[in-house]
Amino acid sequence: MALMNSIKTWWHSLSQLHKILFGLFFILLVGSRFYLLSEIPVGLHYDELVYLIQAKAFSLSGSDLIGHWNPWKLMPLTFRHAELTTLVMVPGFWIFSNPFLAGRVVSALMGITFPLIMGWLAWNLWKDQKITGLTVFVAAFNPWFWQLSRMSFDPLPSVWLLFLSAAMLTSPKFNYKWLTFPLLFLAFFQYQGYKILLIPWVGLWSYYGWQIKKSLSKKMALTLMIFATGVFLIWYLLLLPIQGANQRSLKTIFFDPDFKAQIAQNVATDRRLSLDNPFNEITHNKLQVFAEYSVRRYISNFDPLILFISGEPNLSPFSVWSKGFFYLIDLPLLAIGVYQMLIYKKWRKTVLVWAILLALMPIPRLLTTVNSWMFFRGSISYMLMLFPIAIGLHFLMKNARPWVSWLILGIYGLFIVQFAYDYFYRYPLYSTNGLFIEQRVLASYLDRQPQDTKITVYTEFPEFLFYSYLYYNQLVTVETIPIIRENLQNGLYQLGNLNFTNDCVPFLSEQDLLIAERGRPHCRPADLAEDEQIDLGLSSENVLSISSPLDSGEIMWIYKDKLCQTSQMTTFVNINSLDQFQIEKLPTEQFCNLWIKDLNSLRDASSH
Repeated sequence: MALMNSIKTWWHSLSQLHKILFGLFFILLVGSRFYLLSEIPVGLHYDELVYLIQAKAFSLSGSDLIGHWNPWKLMPLTFRHAELTTLVMVPGFWIFSNPFLAGRVVSALMGITFPLIMGWLAWNLWKDQKITGLTVFVAAFNPWFWQLSRMSFDPLPSVWLLFLSAAMLTSPKFNYKWLTFPLLFLAFFQYQGYKILLIPWVGLWSYYGWQIKKSLSKKMALTLMIFATGVFLIWYLLLLPIQGANQRSLKTIFFDPDFKAQIAQNVATDRRLSLDNPFNEITHNKLQVFAEYSVRRYISNFDPLILFISGEPNLSPFSVWSKGFFYLIDLPLLAIGVYQMLIYKKWRKTVLVWAILLALMPIPRLLTTVNSWMFFRGSISYMLMLFPIAIGLHFLMKNARPWVSWLILGIYGLFIVQFAYDYFYRYPLYSTNGLFIEQRVLASYLDRQPQDTKITVYTEFPEFLFYSYLYYNQLVTVETIPIIRENLQNGLYQLGNLNFTNDCVPFLSEQDLLIAERGRPHCRPADLAEDEQIDLGLSSENVLSISSPLDSGEIMWIYKDKLCQTSQMTTFVNINSLDQFQIEKLPTEQFCNLWIKDLNSLRDASSH
């Protein structure tokens, strides 16, 4: 109640102009999350698809598609996918039938409320109304959070819950701090990469609330720390050993044999490339090589090129990689803000806690040996960086004339507009490979076939393509779940006459309609002698293709097509408008013209 009274007091203290500006800001915030949400992004990443199709199944049957997962078991969906993210996504399927809106609405709502959470936490930390307002502003339009709040990845719920818990713990006027227990529990089981961060996150904020902010009693602070430690130990000692996710723990610097072998090899190489000297074994050793690796990996988490300019086009092709995780203007604001935080004596204890958190949050990326993915593993530290950015912006505006302050905000607004342009006009096209648009095209192509057509799809990843087919065509229903579940339990990715398999491609005469990934190996005839050679390449029959919108390179081959034979197919994909990505709604003639390609003439020409 005290919190609501504070909000009312703040609202009544605003001038009419400020109320209008806040209303405009809120409209832009909501619009940035919901505008064209069912159309952009144009596809689903595999990780999103796994959570969403299982959330759809859970909303209808109380379990996942295969019938093994339930939230109270605290078991991950797969060794790559967290325990309770599916549960968070379920409400969307109670509200919308559109698969894109249903899968993204929860993330969009988190995207709208997270800036307010950041503002609440900023007020608790700095007790400055303008810094609070600017924190809300920079959080609302931060490029990383903006795009993530329109997708369905697992780090978002975890970040949202962790920062909400921090805001509650540091608010003297919030009387329901017991709510942080279920929130932290839920946050822990959202994203595998953040699990190790629960203890330092809860410990530092509890200490801050108890000793510095006086918003927590000693008993509450100690209870929270015991709770966080207990949750982590129960997971690590009891749950992890019986989970498939235990495989992920082997890919860390502590247990990965390949990583240890690489360290030893680097030591041997360094010694070999040195002249003989008595210090060779001392100066080149495993500890030294490991220390260099760790420092390089840690520092790269704050690589300014990736953070402020280029993003991660190689590791995160599904993202808006034409821009960084922050705006370029955020870089000088960050430097100014950090300097102001350091020189303001009243903030020293708060800044110390903030700095320790910032230093600890990249630990998941430091420990894993899988890859150097920054987009998710460093995200908590990136959200913490929003505070000094807001402080830097506040410093410039405070020490400038009113018209200069508006000019600074205007320049910042230009960066926002530039990102919005990239997101709504460029990103739909250049993200198609990262979002596996070919699977959405394939799903629509298969759905347009007569029901009595026998179809086999040969792919390295039958589960992924099967899930895409089911989800995009909204085939997970109360009626189909028992059939799908029985097939999955028997290791079959099959529904009706359609089958997805990772087998080799057989003779074409055995199939009504056959679709294969480009380069999928053909079955070797049983009567072929060891010393005989045979061309197992593309059949001489007409073959159609599903190609990439980026370069029209073939991704899938379609044998014995009958759907598109009368269409005027071209050799390249030419997408000019967002409407052309409404793949399921396109008339068959337009669908074939746009998305199904005939490269036989080019293939014949290249063979002569």
